[in-house]
Amino acid sequence: LSVSLNSGATVAFTTIHGTSASATYTVQAGQSSTKLSATSFLLEGNLIDVAGKPLLDEMPTTNLDSNHQITVNTSSFSIQSIQSLTEAGAYTIGKNIQIQLNFDEEAILVGTLTLELNSGGSAFVNSFQGKQATATYMVAANQNTNLLKVTGIIVNGSLKNNLNNEFVPTIPESNLDELTPIIIDTITPTIVSITSSSANGTYRKNDEISLSLQLSEPLIITG
Repeated sequence: LSVSLNSGATVAFTTIHGTSASATYTVQAGQSSTKLSATSFLLEGNLIDVAGKPLLDEMPTTNLDSNHQITVNTSSFSIQSIQSLTEAGAYTIGKNIQIQLNFDEEAILVGTLTLELNSGGSAFVNSFQGKQATATYMVAANQNTNLLKVTGIIVNGSLKNNLNNEFVPTIPESNLDELTPIIIDTITPTIVSITSSSANGTYRKNDEISLSLQLSEPLIITG
C-alpha cells in the first residue's frame, strides 16, 4: 500500500498488523509542504478483510493535517545582501573594512566562511548563529580595485539553517559595489616624467625655464 503525500513523496506500507499499519517517511531534497497530508493511495495486490471484502478506494476524513501541523521544508537558503559597515572611500594597505552578510533566514555556521573579493583579497567569517554575520577585510599589498565587491563564497565546514537545509553560495545582487562604493588602492604614486616646454638653448640670469611634472595619479599637497 503506497500513500502519496502533498510534499511530493510516496510512502510504502509493507506490513499490516490487524487494524493498523506503520511506515517511516524520510524527507528528501526538493520535497516541501506547509502542512503535510496524504493525497491518495495506491494498492498493489489485494488487501481484504476476513470476509474477503477489498479495501475501499477512498481517502479517510481524518488525515494528517486534521490533527497535526507538520511542515516539510527542504528549500535552500542564501545571502540576501552584502553591505559595508565601513563608510565609502579609498583605502590602502593596513586599513580594515567591515563587511556584513545578511541571510534570508537564520543560519548556523560551524567552521569558516571565506569571502573572495575582486581586489584579490579575502575576508573571513568564523562560526556563528543568526541572520547576520560580519567579516573583517584587511587590505594587503598588491590588492586593488576601483569598486570593491564579493566575487566568491567558500564554506569550510557546515553552514545550514534551523531546518538543516544546506546553504547555496550564490552572490546576491545587493553586493558591496551596489550599496557602498569602496576603492582599494595600494599602488604607490610616482613621478612619471619631468619635461620642459621651453626651447632648447642657453639661458642666462633671470631667464625663465618652464618645468612640468607628470604624476601617475592625482595627488593632494598637504602639510
